[in-house]
Amino acid sequence: MTLHPTIIFLSLLFSQASFGALSLENHQANQHDRFNNNPAFIGAAHDWSGVARSSNGRWVTMISSTYFITANHAAPAVGNSVIFHEDNNAAGTTVTRTVSERTRVGGTDLVIGRLNSAPGATIAIYGLASNTTNQANFASSAYSDRTAFIVGKASSGSLTTEFRVGRNVLDGFYNDAEVPGTQTVSGSLTGIGDALTFDDDRNTAESLGDDEAFLQSGDSGAPLFVTSDDDLILTGINWFITSGENPNFSGTTFTPNYISEIESIVSAGGESLTLVSVPEPSGLILLGLSSIISLLYRRR
Repeated sequence: MTLHPTIIFLSLLFSQASFGALSLENHQANQHDRFNNNPAFIGAAHDWSGVARSSNGRWVTMISSTYFITANHAAPAVGNSVIFHEDNNAAGTTVTRTVSERTRVGGTDLVIGRLNSAPGATIAIYGLASNTTNQANFASSAYSDRTAFIVGKASSGSLTTEFRVGRNVLDGFYNDAEVPGTQTVSGSLTGIGDALTFDDDRNTAESLGDDEAFLQSGDSGAPLFVTSDDDLILTGINWFITSGENPNFSGTTFTPNYISEIESIVSAGGESLTLVSVPEPSGLILLGLSSIISLLYRRR
């Protein structure tokens, strides 16, 4: 069976100024915007220093000393600067590095990039969730109905401090989701990969309240994290959203199913990943998108 929802895909056809901010049921700046540097921030217990934006507004998430992960359709260019903030103070200490290379992960919407040198010990490196799953087994997986942090663009701040965090519950999974769109690294314009999805339940009985998040055009390439205690565990990279579905949903590329491909790129550069087994839940979430195109889900 093939589904044909229309999606908004985060596309390089749009300028930085046109990128939309992560949409929440009820945005509260002190609660959701990292660089308001307020104790009420929903991510205050976690270290966000390894998630950064580049000089062209693209998202970067560190997965080893010099390697980062992002979306193929919204990757920073070689030569772009990446500005890391050591804490949630926009005026605090920053670390700047340059993108030196990028490699697409097969035909997916994932890209592994490398910086010219390590940002150092003050910048977080995130473990990757190692539990794999598929469409048939998702409901019994550690991810089903788990609450996750959704990361995206804020509507205020400088290019590198527009950083908003919401939450959602991970609802669905698709094998070999196929999303036509622009690419920035190499290969087909179409990304094909396994997708973890979460519904847009804003203003419904299923909502998480103020925090309920739905991806917008500025969010492509940002991470989706599940948590274990205070640890952020990388589980997805924002990829797409649907339009005209009931409910609409956001989709992220499910990174655990591409660990071997990611490891081969990182190990070739003499580095390694930290893999984390996600404990059985009490909740879960994810994201991605911008130029109206067709999304094909090929179920198997």
